[in-house]
Amino acid sequence: MPPLVDGLAGMGNVALPRALRLTATAVADLLAGVVGGAPKYVPLSVGPDSFGVIATTDALTGLHRLTPADGDPWPNRITARSLLDIVVHRPVRAAHRIQCPLLMVVAETDTMAPTGPATQAAARAPRGELYRSRGGHYDVYADGVDHSDVLRVELEFLTRHARSARPSAS
Repeated sequence: MPPLVDGLAGMGNVALPRALRLTATAVADLLAGVVGGAPKYVPLSVGPDSFGVIATTDALTGLHRLTPADGDPWPNRITARSLLDIVVHRPVRAAHRIQCPLLMVVAETDTMAPTGPATQAAARAPRGELYRSRGGHYDVYADGVDHSDVLRVELEFLTRHARSARPSAS
């Protein structure tokens, strides 16, 4: 999935009324959890006019692409309290310390994850690499416009770095 490496920046893609409603729901869920209440769930992927975490024009397409083909149900929900963690999740700030190879697949027209922080993470990581995928956030998955190329790039990346990580024969 195209990377959300700066949760705070990701909030910029959320309309203020929805952000406030999600935040209020998350805080209420967190407080309920403190006193032993059951988690409150919110839908993850919904249409643009519905209440949920990802309410973009392509969210339902993404939901379809992520649903297991074998018919197993996929719970399209997340605990509301976990949304508070997403906002403070900002690994882009530590990218310069990542020592392992890092491949960032960043969509050209992502409606969910801001592309700037992801491209910055690739540039800041000492062994970072960037691939700009065609299409939107969900076009890296099966039936997406760049699925095949993303698989090829990922396989080349893994093959290249697996070879360099092998101990040499003595």
